[in-house]
Amino acid sequence: MANPLHLRYLKLDLDGIVPQVLSTFLLLQVLDVGSNRDTSLPNGLHNLVSLRHLVAHKRVHSSITSIGNMTSIQELHDFEVRISSGFEITQLKYMNELVQLGVSQLDSVKTREEAYGAGL
Repeated sequence: MANPLHLRYLKLDLDGIVPQVLSTFLLLQVLDVGSNRDTSLPNGLHNLVSLRHLVAHKRVHSSITSIGNMTSIQELHDFEVRISSGFEITQLKYMNELVQLGVSQLDSVKTREEAYGAGL
């Protein structure tokens, strides 16, 4: 049996709760959790630094703390800028692989320096 930590593609058909162990699959490139709006992702998902595609309801993307660590992600449908730690506009700075980006709550960006820090 192959080591699940080496998975590259994973499709889960769950009722809203994604298991915590998923955050240890560091080589995962595609995660498909479906389009259920109520999907709850585990803490530590930002550790999936090889993840390129997250197939999920677009609101799920805005729930990932420190998403800026996921520098390989290519699509970020709804990054919601917040004042709280892990959701600042500067999270986007090193996400150089982005092909598609959706950003909301830009009124949370208060200074020119903070906006410039996003590197967009």
